[in-house]
Amino acid sequence: MIIKDIHASLLKFCSDYASNHEGMTVVNFDAHADDTTLPANDVIGLAGLSVTAADRFLSIKALIGISTLNDTNLFRLAEKIAELFERLMPESRIDVVDAATGEVKGWMIAMDGTTMLASEGTKARPLQHVAVSLGAAQDFRS
Repeated sequence: MIIKDIHASLLKFCSDYASNHEGMTVVNFDAHADDTTLPANDVIGLAGLSVTAADRFLSIKALIGISTLNDTNLFRLAEKIAELFERLMPESRIDVVDAATGEVKGWMIAMDGTTMLASEGTKARPLQHVAVSLGAAQDFRS
């Protein structure tokens, strides 16, 4: 279940980030086409996950976004997105967990090209993403 494990692992990464920021929750941005349906607090989440398999190597691309609420001049967003960017710098490691058990079964490595994207002006709140490319062996350990 490679795709389920990768998806669960990136959501766990978001959850670990949120646990260090009081009141922040995790969302799947792909499930919230209308930003007015997001929780009434700051959120972090995953969007645009893609996975490519070649030989025994996986190439994973994802957007991890942060949206703040009631953030005049976007100071909280700027601080949080900067921290997220640092956590996703090339050579950073993200644990791969089994989607069913939560057991760590390997890791993904951030590749060159981590990019902070421009903030989007949505209907109700700002949203900003960090685009990250990750590499992993198909068995997640090699």
